[in-house]
Amino acid sequence: MSTNVTEIFDLLSDRYELLQLLAAESYSQQQLVKKTELSQSTVSRALTRLQDLGIVSESDGQYEITLLGVLVHDKYESHIAEFEQLYEAKGILHELPAEVPIDPALLAGAEVTTSKPHAPDAPLAPILRLTREATTIKCAANVLHTGYRETFENRMCESELETEFVITEAVAEQSRAIDNGYDRTPREDGRVDMYKTDTLPYSLFLVETTTGTYTGLVVSADGGTQGTLVNSSDEAYQWAQNQYEQFKSEATRWDPYSDA
Repeated sequence: MSTNVTEIFDLLSDRYELLQLLAAESYSQQQLVKKTELSQSTVSRALTRLQDLGIVSESDGQYEITLLGVLVHDKYESHIAEFEQLYEAKGILHELPAEVPIDPALLAGAEVTTSKPHAPDAPLAPILRLTREATTIKCAANVLHTGYRETFENRMCESELETEFVITEAVAEQSRAIDNGYDRTPREDGRVDMYKTDTLPYSLFLVETTTGTYTGLVVSADGGTQGTLVNSSDEAYQWAQNQYEQFKSEATRWDPYSDA
């Protein structure tokens, strides 16, 4: 990292309020002192540093942001937003090992829902909503939720929903144990493809609806759902598609009605 970039980060972390003000309009040094309640010497030193870095210019005692400053300001704000999104999801991310593949694109603008003592099933609500609206679903699942299973089965029976699942051995056994209670027609008419694998780090949903595509990630811990992330961006969907295909390539086709 260059000296200028390091200095910019250091300065913005200390005196970002000055750049925010100048991004909106020009100010004199004294006006900035009043606006920020910083000392005259502190504001003077910060403005000198900002000028030296080409972020701020001065004319007739008025300080204004430069084009470089505008771009630096916008980029810095986007980084702040990204960090805020990371920390909004920290309760979910803490349940995953460091080596688990997660792309930041999945977090950018995501709807984050975490479990609460009074609402332990709240994280499933966004996934259930998407399932009710889905025209196609691809899912890699490491946990079988009874509530989701019922919503999925109802959707399969009332629509032409097409689905593909990659599930773990444990989920396959649980699914087989309760399968007698559900209509087999959607599976027998080829609208459900299923694959079985050893383990999965989380449950991953790729959902197409009539209005768009959505990516959902479900993290489970201690026998319950810790939280979900739902994102409608193309970048998140592309990452999820690649990750799903990787999971699928490591799985084998599974027939829940066979003895295999």
